[in-house]
Amino acid sequence: MTSHVEGTVRAFVDACAAKTPTPGGGAASALFAALGAALGSMAARFTAGKKGFEAHAATMEQAAARFDELRAQLLPIVDEDCRAYDVVTAAYALQKDTDDAKAARTAAIQSGLVLAMNVPLRGARLCCEGVTRIAELAPNLNKNLISDAGVCALGLGAAFEGFAMNVRINAAGLKDESVKAAALSELATLKSTIDVARAKALTAVEASF
Repeated sequence: MTSHVEGTVRAFVDACAAKTPTPGGGAASALFAALGAALGSMAARFTAGKKGFEAHAATMEQAAARFDELRAQLLPIVDEDCRAYDVVTAAYALQKDTDDAKAARTAAIQSGLVLAMNVPLRGARLCCEGVTRIAELAPNLNKNLISDAGVCALGLGAAFEGFAMNVRINAAGLKDESVKAAALSELATLKSTIDVARAKALTAVEASF
């Protein structure tokens, strides 16, 4: 599979528009998330080096480094999501002309669905951390970067919602109710956390205008 991460922005956008199964919403969500994290790095990094913000320099430097790590973990999900979809598609295409073949196909589908659920669930966790972090930083950020912090929160928040949809759609096909329930329970907890953090971040952003 061609790596979308290593391609151009234009190529990725064109690929999303094409009549092909991937890249789709999950891959796009990963890109939203990586961009959001990148803006978090920038906002924190500019604040750390700004006169008048010396008291927050160490916190901002640490935050910039962590946002860099989040970006490094989120960007590969662009390709991972595409590969996970391909695994599920390949499983559905397996033969089912004998009982053994049917059993093998069912097992492959279930395994693929777990993978396709866990990839966006991991992305959702990272988004939640990113929004929580930018919400904590926002009141002390360089005001010249506050709109970038807002886009960070919005980008990571939108990515979270996209990831959440992909978690739910793949969880719906799982036969293992305990695995499904655990994923959906975690997702609900993450959503409660990110909703509060996003509102806090955007409140701080709006207060700066």
